Amino acid sequence: MTHRLKQAGRRKQRTRFSLKMSAHGRARLSVFRSGRHIYAQVINDEDGKTVAAASTIDADIKSKVKSGASKDSAVLVGKLLSRLNRTYGAVTGAPPAARSQSAWMKSLRAERESSRLRTMLDVVMVWSVAVALVCFAVWFFVFAGSSLPS
Repeated sequence: MTHRLKQAGRRKQRTRFSLKMSAHGRARLSVFRSGRHIYAQVINDEDGKTVAAASTIDADIKSKVKSGASKDSAVLVGKLLSRLNRTYGAVTGAPPAARSQSAWMKSLRAERESSRLRTMLDVVMVWSVAVALVCFAVWFFVFAGSSLPS
């Protein structure tokens, strides 16, 4: 095994150990987003089992969304995952308080900056601020008679 793989394994174990200690018996939520799909699963570390899993590859989600990595598909995956988690809790008889709170596990790839385009709201906000700054500069230099030398 190469040195980098050993380091990655140590980081993985360290992350899982810290999550296990901070979870206090709760299941953890693991989310992975690739360029084309979103995968999410609820994992019970005490039993070492995956409680519920959902992704944009599932047939019922795939038929509803255009792209597997969009915000709409993430919402659908979250709703399906919560439904599956509630069903699992009802079958096993776990109390609702233990089912509703999960420890968050951030994927190792989540640290990277996203190269995706900004959302429409971000674009509108940036352009409105830019237009306001241009209008203020025109007013300041042309109409207000600024004290800056020409």
